[in-house]
Amino acid sequence: MNRGDHDETEKEITDLALKSPVMSQNTARVAVTEVVRRHAASP
Repeated sequence: MNRGDHDETEKEITDLALKSPVMSQNTARVAVTEVVRRHAASP
């Protein structure tokens, strides 16, 4: 398996996992839809 095949396989697995409602003790799902950053006020 070359790197391109590995990348494609990983993408397919990730896409399937995100579409699937199946969860198990060995499955973790984290989704980040946006990043919000706030700067601390200057004293």
